[in-house]
Amino acid sequence: MKNIKKRISAKVSAEVFNCLSKNESKSVLETYIWLCGITQHYQSNDYGQVQIGHRFCSLSKPTVISAVNRLEELGYISVHRSHGRNKITGEQHSYGYTVLKNEAPYVDISTTVIYPIPARQVCDIVEQKEWALEATKSKKSIYTYVRVDLQRAAAELEPDDYMQLYIFSQSNKTPKRIDDRIYSPFHYLQKSLRKYCTLNGSPLVEAYDVHACGLLMVAKVLSLHAITETAHVDDYEINALIAQLATGDIYTDIARAINWQATDVATAQLRGEVKQTMQHWLNLTADKAGRAMNNHSKFGDPYYSKLDDYMYAKYPSIRIAILTYPNTTNKKNNVVKQLYWDLTKMEWETITDLASSLNRIGLCPLSVHDAIYITEAELAKVGTEQINKMFWISYQK
Repeated sequence: MKNIKKRISAKVSAEVFNCLSKNESKSVLETYIWLCGITQHYQSNDYGQVQIGHRFCSLSKPTVISAVNRLEELGYISVHRSHGRNKITGEQHSYGYTVLKNEAPYVDISTTVIYPIPARQVCDIVEQKEWALEATKSKKSIYTYVRVDLQRAAAELEPDDYMQLYIFSQSNKTPKRIDDRIYSPFHYLQKSLRKYCTLNGSPLVEAYDVHACGLLMVAKVLSLHAITETAHVDDYEINALIAQLATGDIYTDIARAINWQATDVATAQLRGEVKQTMQHWLNLTADKAGRAMNNHSKFGDPYYSKLDDYMYAKYPSIRIAILTYPNTTNKKNNVVKQLYWDLTKMEWETITDLASSLNRIGLCPLSVHDAIYITEAELAKVGTEQINKMFWISYQK
């Protein structure tokens, strides 16, 4: 195990510092300083602090546990014990804490945090031909070959973010298929942290992200069933929607329709909110959609009526088909919209077909819902323009 140590400053209550210095062991004082430093610098939640706790302190695990128990007895910290399991690794949670007594005047003290780096993770490169041969023989998923550049992460990340990558690096990365989607620890990993992942020694990058994937899949689903049980969908509208999604940004268009006087920064922020509203709108069940069609109310969302008006004006037959799409029941016997499952299946089929096409030209793609990841080295060879062309070929099948 290779460790990288960093020093961080901590503001510690002068009263508590003096009391612990006189009456308690050095390990209790050091643990309290370390807890204060982690809380102040990284604002971790209880769960994050648990993960940082035993691995990131300069003291040994038994010493930290003993010191934490003593600090709890003294009333300086509150310990939150839980028995849940991490959804990625399956490991049982330990406990978190809250520092209770740390008021001014403060004493500024430095403490140590440790970034653990397993030796086998520092430089884990598999030769392409050996990896491809092994993958073919064992039929392992490509996700199981993803590694983490923990050395780079240790130099650039704060402890709570680094710990997410550390846990991921130790996890079983075999994916599972759930409800027509592939899920693996790589999918659950925070998007900003995926750049520290590597395949065959080269960093992974998001090479392609399907813009407005939900609406794009709506167009494909409705084009395959031009006459639904409830509404006739105009082919002209289908083609117009696909053209708009292929060449423009529908979320920005709707944001500008809501507030055409907004600045570019305000429009960008509003675009994100419109995108969320669109997901709610697509998932409205038939009973709620029926009321909404008769009354363009906000329906619990501040931009719902504007979005609905936009679709009513530009794509009236598509709007009716979406709002009246039939319902179904899920595994929990709850009434949900069938459109969600149809879109999920269509997305999976389209992205899987794109990944297969990339694989046939010698690349090793990883799909993450509506996105494709390949290595930097592979992207330099193929380019995003070619991937975009290949996507539209897959989409039009």
